[in-house]
Order: sequence, then C-alpha cells, then structure tokens
Amino acid sequence: MVTRKGVVIRTLADGSQILYFQDGSITEVDKRRGLWKTTNGQGVIRERNLRSKTATDQTRRLEFHTKNDPETNALVSVREDGFLRVSYVDRSEMLIFPDHSKIMITKSEKDDDSAIHTAVFSMEGYAPVRVINNPVKARAGTIIGAGGTDALMGKGSIMERSHGGLVSELLLPDKTTVQTYLEKQELRGYNRFCRNLIHVVRRDDYSVIKVKQDGEVVLISTNERAYLNDIGAQEEFGKKDYDYFFELFGVPLERRSGLYTVNLE
Repeated sequence: MVTRKGVVIRTLADGSQILYFQDGSITEVDKRRGLWKTTNGQGVIRERNLRSKTATDQTRRLEFHTKNDPETNALVSVREDGFLRVSYVDRSEMLIFPDHSKIMITKSEKDDDSAIHTAVFSMEGYAPVRVINNPVKARAGTIIGAGGTDALMGKGSIMERSHGGLVSELLLPDKTTVQTYLEKQELRGYNRFCRNLIHVVRRDDYSVIKVKQDGEVVLISTNERAYLNDIGAQEEFGKKDYDYFFELFGVPLERRSGLYTVNLE
C-alpha cells in the first residue's frame, strides 16, 4: 500500500509490517514481539520495545559503499542492508529497497520551497503509483466555492482543486488512471466548510467517474462527454475538452439528464 504522504507499507502474512520512506528510512514492525526497528537514511538503527516502552540506538552504523558512474555522473550509494540510492545530476533520485520496491523522485526546480516533488512507486506485479506534492498549493489552502461556483477549477490540472497540494495517481494496466486528492469546500452559512477525499477515475475510452467521500458518485459516459463538448467549447475531445467539468463538479440537482448520479448514504 502507498499512502497519500508517499509511504510504502508492506503487510506480511504474520501481521508484521515494513515501511519504506522517501528519505531511505526503513521501519520494521513486529507486532507479535512488540518490537519497532527503524533504520534511518544515515544508517542509524533504533529499536523500540512497545511492551517495555524503551528505545535504544545501536552504536554501529550501517556502512555505505559509494561510487560515481563515469557515463552519467550519477552517484550510486549502496547501504549494508541492501538499500540502493542513485542520485542524478538533475537532482532526481532512484531508491531501490531490499525487496526491489522502487521510488523515482523528481523535482521541478532547484528551490525546494517551490519545487513540485513527484514520486513514482513501482514494483513488479503491482500497478505503479505517482504522488505529486506541490508546496505552493499546500500553502495556498485552496477552498472551493459553494455550489457550482468553481466547477471549472481544475480543468487544466486537478491539482488546482487540491487543498493541501497532494495528488496521488494510480496507473492501472488497462490505461485507467485514478486520481485522489483532498478537497475543502465552502458550505452555506458563515464560516462553514466540509472536507472530502475525491477520487476521479479516467478510463481509456474517455469516460469519467467521480467518487466523493460523502457518498456521491457521478458517472459521465464517453457519448455524454462528447455531446457536452459538441454543444460547448468544442475543444479537442479527450485532451482539451472541459465542458463535462460543469456536470462532474457542479450541483447534483442541476445536472442534466443522461448523467448518472448516486448517493451512497
């Protein structure tokens, strides 16, 4: 499992867990013995006993072996426990953990305060997950207006609607993409808001499904999306069209016939 914050959690058959972090830290949780072992990015190992509530640091750090790739000028570092980090000249990094789980991290700018961080998590046999973190959007704290005021917000990038600057994308083998983000919306009345996780499912046939945490489900079929584009802006279908956003993020009672809306409450 990959969390929205970009942490990989492996749950084993005996209930124990292994957590992989983007700084190279590895945490192993043994629930049967009540032990919590963390190896940080510098190779320092700390063990916690959850039963006795004690923590100890091992005096010996794990060793690193570092080499430069003469062709790419990348810095390759291998830790004693099998963790590998490849640092490229463009500031991107590839992390490979002992079980061959991979995290590819890229940054849009040199300034970490404004750079968009993108982490792609992959492992053989599993669908890759991409987590995009925009610190500028996180500081903005975007709030969606009441009703359908801001229905078109996000037509260029769904990140525009995100409250917190985090968008995760699940990339399925059939070319379906599932985008997940947190949305904060204004309610009627003074200083009233609601927060919901939103899942937008984009299929290869250009149909779109929105699933909202409060139970709302909206389905826009390929034909209906094409029809909305024909009577609207008539942009390039499947790539630049956005008229379906009025229906996807608008007021449920104002949606046109032909769309499917479900309330799971």
